[in-house]
Amino acid sequence: MSPYPPFPLFTFIGFAIHALVFYAIGIRFLKRWNDKTFFLMGVGSFLDGVNFTIILVLFFLFPNSLAKSNIFLFNASIIVPFAVLSFVGALVYFWEHSRKFLPLYFIIGSVLNIYLFISTLEQFRAVPFEASYVHPAFPALIGQSQSAGIISSVVIGLFFFYNAFLSTLFIKRRALILGFACILEAISTVYWTSSTPGVYIFTHTVGPIASLMIAYAIFAYAIPHSEKAT
Repeated sequence: MSPYPPFPLFTFIGFAIHALVFYAIGIRFLKRWNDKTFFLMGVGSFLDGVNFTIILVLFFLFPNSLAKSNIFLFNASIIVPFAVLSFVGALVYFWEHSRKFLPLYFIIGSVLNIYLFISTLEQFRAVPFEASYVHPAFPALIGQSQSAGIISSVVIGLFFFYNAFLSTLFIKRRALILGFACILEAISTVYWTSSTPGVYIFTHTVGPIASLMIAYAIFAYAIPHSEKAT
């Protein structure tokens, strides 16, 4: 496949949609919902916005270089996993019986993320640099971080499906939209390993659609009041 990004305008529009949606959701959750579940989701959303902003800035304003790839590695191995930690942490807090484990969860998760970043950085420095790869920081090296994003999207999607039928945190229609959107986000994440134009275009089409679905679900309905709010 051609040097990344292979379809510049198409890629830019998709990532810009992701960034704007996650920033908007993050700000809404952080500023207006006095509930730790939503607060942690807001942190995760804002970090995802930062993630896509870094991708946009580096892809389109700087040529491929070793420094650029190191920043990509930091983004993929630190910022993205910490966004995942926040999203899953929101679910840990949501269940009353697991709230007491939230600090331990963040400590263990943070240590593991930092360890994986250091080990990934060492692997990257041990292999030849090739700027023409689909992703200049080697998709194989960041597979663990990206798989965490896929798994978390599925888990959060199942969480919203649960809320659609068994909880009052979200109204049913909103929860269903969010559940399907999260599953689509998980599918779109495999763009990191795409080796053909077809897979790349498909995943980059599914992802922005999923983000727009999330934006619709969040902003088209009144803000809910969680019975679990503290």
